Amino acid sequence: FSLLAQQAGNRSISGSVLNSETGEPVRYAVVTLMATPVFDSTPPDQFQPPTRKSVQADGSGQFQLNGLDKGRYLLTAQKPGFQSSSQGSASRQFDVDASVSGVELRLAPLGVIEGTVVDQNDEPLQGVNIIALLVVINDGVRETNSVRSITTDDRGAFRLWNLSLGKYYLKAAGKSGGTYRYAGSGTPNYGSWQSFAPVYFGGAKTLDSASVIEIGAGTKAQAHFHLTVEPAFK
Repeated sequence: FSLLAQQAGNRSISGSVLNSETGEPVRYAVVTLMATPVFDSTPPDQFQPPTRKSVQADGSGQFQLNGLDKGRYLLTAQKPGFQSSSQGSASRQFDVDASVSGVELRLAPLGVIEGTVVDQNDEPLQGVNIIALLVVINDGVRETNSVRSITTDDRGAFRLWNLSLGKYYLKAAGKSGGTYRYAGSGTPNYGSWQSFAPVYFGGAKTLDSASVIEIGAGTKAQAHFHLTVEPAFK
């Protein structure tokens, strides 16, 4: 009778979702299981849609999927702020003949770049456009693509989050939101005719001589800009 019960779909897969950098549990990640076909010379009598199940890991990163038949399954984990890790795996395939336990799915935390933008008087600049450029290789050709754009807040601060692994350049280029005027007599009062020359992180005016920021799993990088506000013409 126990053999018949196993054939009826009493197998399970259980394990945990871990941070690839720290080894700590990743809480409440979504774990998805999908049956993958095993092809042989005998075609099936009729099409059977693949089995697909999802479960949320608990507060300690543990998960369990029950009611599985014998077969081959693909198991994946996902959570905002993480991506697949090259050091582990957030996607694994299993041939399930009996219940499987102790499975580890590893997620790599995405990167962050944060910093500030100030003028020649070390006063914060609000509304400055910060553009993130990512270097990629496509078919042997080096390409630099704009992947994110953000503006500084009232403190002149910015934060780029959920960045995938790669090499980035940052560029300060223009302002958004119109003209900002400051209260008080001791602070700069820039008009719409004043701006700054576009500049890359590190002070370079061209991409070739700009400083690169390399983002790995869980990297938290700093990038600060010191701009010269001067008369501008359109």
